[in-house]
Amino acid sequence: FGSAAVNTLRLGLNRALGKINDPVSGDAVAKNAALAIAPGATAPPQIPVPGLTTAFGLGGFNRFNHAWNSAQVADDAFLTRGTHALKIGFYFENMQYNVLERLSPNGRMSTYHTLNDFLTNTPDQLNALAPGGSHEVGFREKLFAGYIQDDWRARSNLTLNLGLRYEMTTRPTDANKVPGYTVAGYTVATAGFQEITSLSNCTQSPTACGPVGVDSPILHNPTTKNFEPRVGLAWDPFKNGKTAVRAGFGMFDVLPLPYEFGLNTAATAPFQIIGAAKGATLGSGINPDVNFNPLHIRNRFIDTQPKRADVLNWNFNIQRQLAENLTMTVGYVGSRSIHLSAASDDVNLVQPTAVTGVGLVFPCDPTAAIAAGGTCANQQTGTRIDPNWGGGAGIRPVLFDGASSYNAFQGQLKKSFSQGLQGQVSYTFGKCRDLSSAPVTGDTFLNSIAVPLMLIKSARLGECDFDIRHVLSGTFMWDLPSMKNSGSLLSTLTGGWQLGTIVTATSGAPFTVTAGDGNDPLGTGFNGDFSMDFASLLPGCNPIHGGVNYLNTNCFMPPTAPASLAPATTANPFGCAPSSFPAFAGTAPSGTQFCSNVLGNTRRNQFSGPRLTTVDFSIFKNTKIPAISETFNVQFRAELFNILNHTNFLSPGFLNTFGQNNSVVDFDGSSLPTALNQTSTTSRQIQLGLKLIW
Repeated sequence: FGSAAVNTLRLGLNRALGKINDPVSGDAVAKNAALAIAPGATAPPQIPVPGLTTAFGLGGFNRFNHAWNSAQVADDAFLTRGTHALKIGFYFENMQYNVLERLSPNGRMSTYHTLNDFLTNTPDQLNALAPGGSHEVGFREKLFAGYIQDDWRARSNLTLNLGLRYEMTTRPTDANKVPGYTVAGYTVATAGFQEITSLSNCTQSPTACGPVGVDSPILHNPTTKNFEPRVGLAWDPFKNGKTAVRAGFGMFDVLPLPYEFGLNTAATAPFQIIGAAKGATLGSGINPDVNFNPLHIRNRFIDTQPKRADVLNWNFNIQRQLAENLTMTVGYVGSRSIHLSAASDDVNLVQPTAVTGVGLVFPCDPTAAIAAGGTCANQQTGTRIDPNWGGGAGIRPVLFDGASSYNAFQGQLKKSFSQGLQGQVSYTFGKCRDLSSAPVTGDTFLNSIAVPLMLIKSARLGECDFDIRHVLSGTFMWDLPSMKNSGSLLSTLTGGWQLGTIVTATSGAPFTVTAGDGNDPLGTGFNGDFSMDFASLLPGCNPIHGGVNYLNTNCFMPPTAPASLAPATTANPFGCAPSSFPAFAGTAPSGTQFCSNVLGNTRRNQFSGPRLTTVDFSIFKNTKIPAISETFNVQFRAELFNILNHTNFLSPGFLNTFGQNNSVVDFDGSSLPTALNQTSTTSRQIQLGLKLIW
């Protein structure tokens, strides 16, 4: 259309297919049918033990089949008129996402809380996949978007960017409606989604427990009014090209795309039938007590009326040229998000009550606990939100109440190439806080709390699971001088050498410290791997030792409450649980008492793990061979990763450090080992290579 008007049309088609953990072969033990325990299994189950690598029988890994198809049409028009550069365009995408999950096909011993539990063969329960209980979910969704942007050169030294974008999606629908079928004599599904939409007072009646036969997990489309303004500026205040001031603000929508629903939906009824059996023991043959009753299989709860989820991003920075080849940049970036998706492994928990002067207290009926052969520190005596559903394998939720914030200072010093040397140093000091870092599944990260108190936001608030407070990085490349005036052989041998290095230093990832070792001392009845049983911290005590014994365990104790809190009884279950942590070596601070049913005074991700430091080094030798061609180059590469062989310990997380649950004390109060036992980087690695470039 001429030099002032240009139009581009793009068509795209993408397909990705992933088959994860399909079984291939195994040794005799992995194929030993005598160790099978789950109905329909012919090999041993998953056997997770704290501090040990999880053992699997052949075919026992969680298996996933993912198929993704995406067809795109995009058109962009560019028009220049005077000081205005206009961009107008639209985008369309048709998305197809099919997921088939087989979670723990051989069953999962869920869980051995300690090594001693494993040695005595006393897991909490067996979770098992019903034979024939896996069905494929197929999400279909369309995205429509349009935008207009004006890059306006308002002054010779000032450019403004003004834009508006609109984007929406259709509601995600399922193309693979599961027909009604039975497992172990139980009818577990009808066509369409079967989700629980009311957590309280839910009965077997489909009208009370959720829409049966609908084709979408959400009933309301929150994206129809998604207008997103964006503004930015670039300013040269001194008009000499040495200083640049830049700023920007934008609104971005987080659309309800298939990834937010795929894994959770495929892992729950009617697409996957997971049952449970208490008291199962390995080596006793197939367990006949796994309950596949529709009221006890793993189900889900999805907020069917999500609100518009959006992110506000803003930034400001100043760049200054200090010398001919040296520039410095300092800036600030910020972000705020609301109504994000938040997932967990179970929402159907016994709920606490806020008690003045104490905090959150969970119900304890000591009479019922004794009758069950324990105490309130290891027995659930309260009632779940919905006692009729998900009692064995949990109710997996997707809520749209997530929120986050991020603020950071950024600095960079950059030297462009001159005299054979180039490099840059960057530093970021940032802080990220949110209500959940798990948009899809509860255990998105190794340090994620898989089973938080989803309905109590104050108990979920903390540092993001990926919050790294300090990040320092530097990269340098030096072209060594050569003896160009020497003979051709000497010049070839001494020329073309390059030395490079990458230096990285960061603070550690956050983690949570708990009490109870995953034995549910609060009595929530959780079904998952990592719950919110927060420990308490002694005031004025430094909890970090450093080194292998990273935590100062003397700083932690079981949860406490004022001594004035009366003991819990059947009539008053929100008192202090009797016999709370009797084996704990310490004593409660003056005026307090240990109460296993009280939430501790620490919080999610309150502590930071060990720092990470790495130095990588490289040596390149470039040898050009003009006899072949002007561009022909033989490059020898020697790359040394972690050249200092520095040990970087992994921050404590689920199953990789302390007890089952990052606990410093067991449910009976006995201390647990807290030594770091895994690394986040490898030892020194040396890589040699030869590369031909022409």
